[in-house]
Amino acid sequence: MTTDAPAHLPPRTVTTAPGCLPLVGHSLALLRDPIGVLQSIRPLSDLVEIRLGTLSVYAVNSPALLREMLVTDAVSYQKGRYFQKSRPFLGNGLPNSEGDFHRRQRRLMIPAFHREKLNSYTGVMRLSATTYSEAWTPDSTIDVASEMYAIGSEAVAKALFGSALGNEEVRLIRRWLPTYVHELMRRVVSPVDWLDRLPTPGNRRFRESGTQLRKVVDRLIRERLDDGEPRADLLGMLMAARDADTGEPMSPDQLHDEVMTVMAAGIETASTSLTWLFHEVGSRPDIERRLHAELDEVLGSRPVTFEDLPKLVLTQNLVRETLRLRSPAWILMRQPARPGVVLGGVEIPAGTELLFSPLTIHRDPGLYPDPMEFDPDRWLTADPRGWAFLPFGAGPRKCIGDHFALTEMATVVATVAARWRLVPLSERPPREVPGAVLVPSLLQMSPQPRAAQTRSGGTRSDAGLQLPFPARISPDAARAAAEHLQWPRSFGLLPTDTAAERHARGHYAELAARFHPAATGPDLALGVDQMSWFFCFDDAFDGPAGHHPEQARTVVDAVADTLDQPPAPDAPPLARAFHDLWLRSREGMSPPWCERAATHWRAYLYGHVQEAANRHSGTPLTVDEYLRLRRDTIGVQPTLDLAERIGHYELHADLFTSDTVAALRTLAAEIDSLHNDLYSLAKEDAGSDPHNLLLILRRANGAEHDACAGVIGMLHARIARFRDLEGELRTLDGTAHLGAHDRKALDRYLRDALHTVMRGPYDWAPRSGRYGTGPE
Repeated sequence: MTTDAPAHLPPRTVTTAPGCLPLVGHSLALLRDPIGVLQSIRPLSDLVEIRLGTLSVYAVNSPALLREMLVTDAVSYQKGRYFQKSRPFLGNGLPNSEGDFHRRQRRLMIPAFHREKLNSYTGVMRLSATTYSEAWTPDSTIDVASEMYAIGSEAVAKALFGSALGNEEVRLIRRWLPTYVHELMRRVVSPVDWLDRLPTPGNRRFRESGTQLRKVVDRLIRERLDDGEPRADLLGMLMAARDADTGEPMSPDQLHDEVMTVMAAGIETASTSLTWLFHEVGSRPDIERRLHAELDEVLGSRPVTFEDLPKLVLTQNLVRETLRLRSPAWILMRQPARPGVVLGGVEIPAGTELLFSPLTIHRDPGLYPDPMEFDPDRWLTADPRGWAFLPFGAGPRKCIGDHFALTEMATVVATVAARWRLVPLSERPPREVPGAVLVPSLLQMSPQPRAAQTRSGGTRSDAGLQLPFPARISPDAARAAAEHLQWPRSFGLLPTDTAAERHARGHYAELAARFHPAATGPDLALGVDQMSWFFCFDDAFDGPAGHHPEQARTVVDAVADTLDQPPAPDAPPLARAFHDLWLRSREGMSPPWCERAATHWRAYLYGHVQEAANRHSGTPLTVDEYLRLRRDTIGVQPTLDLAERIGHYELHADLFTSDTVAALRTLAAEIDSLHNDLYSLAKEDAGSDPHNLLLILRRANGAEHDACAGVIGMLHARIARFRDLEGELRTLDGTAHLGAHDRKALDRYLRDALHTVMRGPYDWAPRSGRYGTGPE
């Protein structure tokens, strides 16, 4: 198109926004309410001048002029001074580069963001959402922005660097990136550069955060370059990209710049939009019900996949409507790339900044009826073309990660909303706080598990069961849940993202946090790792090893041998992981404790060989035979042993071996076994597994309802017997010789071991996806 001013037309003047003050112009008004100012000047003209002190800025208000600037004459514009000021800190990544270099970089990077590549990223997006949301405690209070940032940080970081990225790197990115982006934005918009050189706390935070982020990124890139193996993650694709003309790859410095900008732009935008989305949905019960119905219809109890997303029409429209009403990129800038550029009949002076606000365009009543109404159904008929929908910009400078962000948001919404309702804690809506992106003021909500409204139905229900022990959970449960996949992954117990996601849906970290409610930090991590190992070991018997005793013995022998000697470097993952667990477990414990703990582990391990033999022979078990075997294979005894180690106490040997304490342990193991059977019935029935008391009773009596009632009755009888024995123990003359230290240990063994090992599964099972009874 022609960009020179037509000679036969009179020069057009640009309307100046009202309220311009001497010296400061509109600066004070923009500082107080930038969105209000930009919204107020939209009706004035398609091009309005704003004064920032002595600096003249033109606000571009009409979709027609935006199309001219961003698309048809995009070559005449560049990003401008604000992006130039960020270049020394973010480098020459795609958003900051210009001209031929920008076009080259975009060509190199586009393949990594193609739609067909998104399928490979969906798994880490879903796993990140699952991992962090499963750490929530029902009816607690969460900071939604913080939680969404955690999910977004891990999703983007692992899409960039692969699913093997360590939790420490993710933690560092989560810690330093928000500070870096916030302080960078402050520097970019500051009219004076000398303030950035002062030794202020903000400047110190900025330098420290930049240093830490560069260290992480540089180390990961250097390790990848040294490794030389091709990878399918984003970094691997960027490293594999070659210039079509020269055949040259990106330099390490350019890789660094692109990674830094992907993190800075990708995490903040999606996580902020998700925060707004859950606020909007949680505030509208009708929309929330429709969302849950859609997820139930399309997904059932399985996790969302990339192929599901087109079917989730309401979910996708919720994402679009959030991006319209709460556009995270609320303001964007351009600048003429050369003298003589004409926009809308106005010659733009060289160096003039051109500002446009996707947010105010999205709230224009001429473009969107009732623009301030959150209405996802408008997208059933709305046409987002015509340059009226610009959450990611438009034209050759449009955000290259737009489809990545849309996929991430829909995947996170489908994953979280399938399991939880997020309920607002205040009727007052959060304020919009314009910064690097448009963030809400503090937004606190209460997570309520959808499945907790009923405690599962049918033969798996424990309705009517009453446990006389208080529900407890470690205050460190959320942190433990966020990190619990690292240990099993480090030993190869979770070799794929699918395996890791299935493991995360089990909520095993929560179970450990309920078993050990007084534990935090490394002590709780040890309990979590034990739970992870238990369930990975149990899963090993879902295949042939569970039906052939010879194969079962091979698995068990490899593990049991590590109680006495280290495993070989090529030993199976289960054996290597168990040896690490065993070494950590016995730290600080006496030889008698180690001896009895090893005995309990062997009984647990070799009980699985007997179970495999039972499945192989098909021999029916009596109730007594079943309970005798399950006292070992339920894993309660090793869990109780670990409770002493985690609690840093040791029960007096005479007390531990007494008939009363032994009976209490037996009752606890049977209570756990019976309760487990209520939830695992469907799985074991489908696999013709005889190791479930309901199947044994149903085979004997022929009535499923009676079998369930019978198990509930057995549970209540054992709970009553436990309470009786516990009361006797606390008054036994035989404990009179114990000192205060040993009496305190006994009290902790009862309260922090036996009580919690029974109560923990009761509170955990309805939420766990282990047996399909909780949210899958």
